[in-house]
Amino acid sequence: MRLPLIALMGFFALFGRPIAIDLAFRADATCQGSACLNIYNVRVGTRCNTSDSIEADFSNDSNSLYLRGYVVFNTPKGKFYVTTNLMKPGQKISGPAYVCHGSGTPIGIANTGSDPNHLPYPDQR
Repeated sequence: MRLPLIALMGFFALFGRPIAIDLAFRADATCQGSACLNIYNVRVGTRCNTSDSIEADFSNDSNSLYLRGYVVFNTPKGKFYVTTNLMKPGQKISGPAYVCHGSGTPIGIANTGSDPNHLPYPDQR
């Protein structure tokens, strides 16, 4: 029991941080596509003076990839797509994604990549 504990303490002395932090960073950096587009803080009735407006914040949860995509809302006339524009790794955006007459929870579709100059929007579905 003592030997593994001594080895772990030696690791911390050499590298200065726990293993768990490195593993969490790698796991977060490996998301791809729509899995990196996090939609959160969904609010109802905050826009357009309508009780059925839906607004959401969104972020790029990758620590290493750029993202370009859409926040997709359901409306009585079909799907409504709000572009994310190009998002840097880890970037969060509040407020510009909303629809005046919507229902349900918005979803995200996205493409990710390491080259921001050659990153297309995903196909609308």
